Amino acid sequence: MNNINLNKKSFILILLKIFSILYVIPLCLIIGSLGGALYGYAYSIILVLTVFSTTGISFASSKLITKYNNDLKILNISKYIMYVINLIVFLILLIFSNNLANYIVGDLYLVKVEDMDFVIKASAFYILFTTPISIYKGYVEDKELNQSLSLADILEGIIKAVLITLSTLIGLKVFNLELKYLILLILTSSFIASLISSIYLKVVIVKFNKKRIIKSKIKVDKKLINLIINYSVPFILLDLFNSISTGYDSLYLVKVLVNNFKYNIYDAYEVFGILSFYARYLNELILVFISGIIAYVITNKRYKTNEQKINKSLQLVLFIGLPIIVIISILSGNIWNVFYGKSEFGSVAFGYYIFLVFFYVLFLICSKNLIELKEYKFLYIIMFIGLLINISLKMPLLEGLNKMGLPAYYGSITSIILGYFIPVLISLIFFNLKYKINYENTIKVILDIIMAILVLAIVLVLLKIIIPINSTNRFINLIILIVEFIIGMIVYFFVSIKNGVIYKILDNIGGK
Repeated sequence: MNNINLNKKSFILILLKIFSILYVIPLCLIIGSLGGALYGYAYSIILVLTVFSTTGISFASSKLITKYNNDLKILNISKYIMYVINLIVFLILLIFSNNLANYIVGDLYLVKVEDMDFVIKASAFYILFTTPISIYKGYVEDKELNQSLSLADILEGIIKAVLITLSTLIGLKVFNLELKYLILLILTSSFIASLISSIYLKVVIVKFNKKRIIKSKIKVDKKLINLIINYSVPFILLDLFNSISTGYDSLYLVKVLVNNFKYNIYDAYEVFGILSFYARYLNELILVFISGIIAYVITNKRYKTNEQKINKSLQLVLFIGLPIIVIISILSGNIWNVFYGKSEFGSVAFGYYIFLVFFYVLFLICSKNLIELKEYKFLYIIMFIGLLINISLKMPLLEGLNKMGLPAYYGSITSIILGYFIPVLISLIFFNLKYKINYENTIKVILDIIMAILVLAIVLVLLKIIIPINSTNRFINLIILIVEFIIGMIVYFFVSIKNGVIYKILDNIGGK
């Protein structure tokens, strides 16, 4: 009975989290494609630059809290290290914001240099003031106060959704604010939501420890500072790799589409807004769902050896993640219309961009296993190779796919995919050679999974013809989408049962 109650709570928390992310739908109507592009620049800057402090230090402090008893001291020192790093980042952005704005805008003046400069400065202030939240999240997660952590995430998400929607709507309709000020409202709303969530987590930590969290004076402990920094390096580089992989486009994509491929400047900014913000948010929603299922199975069942974990993770990504992504890709046009409305580029871009989730999850599995095995040097090498492949193949792929009659920006997406996929292949070979990981069972099920996915794809294409989404009512379209998704998954599981692949993959999942 307790397990049933726990599952109900988890289900409710997931639904609330999904609800908190859906603010992007009204936001798209308020700020449009150009606003999405402008916020996409801010979002990319924040993602890349906060990894030096927020991501790496919070992971490091969490691991050290597990290892050492003086957890509050580690928490406090980690927080101050983050403040120092973020202060440096803040000052660099503030000083060089105009140079960066000039480089990004170049000779394309649809977005003014002063507007881009304003957004970069706003991003700098956001980075400086939203530092603490991840430290408290890491601490609470380490103490296994998972329900409090989930509630904090949901609280932050819902407040963020409400504040962003209301503030931007009022800003546009009542005060007729320019886009740059709407972006400022988005960042300010996000900061307020993070602050409230942070206050809630502080209260949780105080109750857990029955003492104050922050002391007025903290004794400098060089040994602990070095430990925190050393522990943070792999996590910083891992997140930096991902942020640069997906954020590099912000430096060049619009200019290349306009100058090299003769895109209309409005269309180029719309494509960038889709890839950097709107499609990325949908990807994050799907990533949470897929990785959550895989993590639950792997961590809660009896897979103890490296071979079991790696093989079972790969099989689950293929079995659970790939069909979901194929369904979403096939229905991408309808999904985009339901979420954001009609767009010349939205569904086409999203239908391909969604596959990044699949390859990113594969990369995460390999990288996390390398960290567990303490193969840090090898991890750094494959990340460098991935970035080199991603950056060096951008232009050749853009030009090549354009000549093939495909959208030029598919080349940018393909280079990111290869930047994830090649390191995955290298890692799998490395696991096989050094740790004797055998992939025989995984290889055996791949053909069965592909067969089930092919049947699924055929059924979905026929469904789209039989039940086209022509209604202007988004709710009706959403119902049709859900029905098509459910039918697709039923067909997929039916074929998987018939060919036996479901039993091969899910063996021992309900193990004793």
